[in-house]
Amino acid sequence: MSGSSTCRSCNRPIVWAVSNNGKNIPMDPEPVANGTHIMASSTRDGRIHFDIDAYNEQFHGTDAKRYRSHFASCPDAAKFRRPR
Repeated sequence: MSGSSTCRSCNRPIVWAVSNNGKNIPMDPEPVANGTHIMASSTRDGRIHFDIDAYNEQFHGTDAKRYRSHFASCPDAAKFRRPR
């Protein structure tokens, strides 16, 4: 699953990203100064995929846009978190 949709709880827009370990993560679509992820889009199988990398020092001082997980901004995030 990738692409954009709406949060079932707060109705804000989200973008589904794929983590480095293949898990789907809801992300806020707008960059934020304190974001903890870098998203890069690519097209595979005719669909757009958003891959994320944890923000790290290699991006300091660059123009890379930073994003945050929707779990950080959604008021009802606890309802949707899966156990680790």
